[in-house]
Amino acid sequence: PCAGLDKLCTGAKGLVHTVIRKDIIESIPLQRLQDVCDYHSSVEEASQTAERAGIETLVFTHYVPAFPSGQEEEWEKIAAQHFSGRIELGDDLHRVEIGE
Repeated sequence: PCAGLDKLCTGAKGLVHTVIRKDIIESIPLQRLQDVCDYHSSVEEASQTAERAGIETLVFTHYVPAFPSGQEEEWEKIAAQHFSGRIELGDDLHRVEIGE
């Protein structure tokens, strides 16, 4: 997250954002995974960016680590603590309708 991203997003209705669960990655002792934390936004950070920018719909994609089926609610709960709009967990070929 950075001020430039906030500025770019302001006024947009939707934001598609890659996300990482830093709380999970930090517990895995692989340096290459630890390095990913330096250049990816966490679920919390992406949600905060969307909230600051006034985004209506936040779509997460390219999850690190990939979550098994059935854990979607956990990711949504984390995001909802920081973002008051609509949250969608995108997958391959996911389509989103954004209002006018």
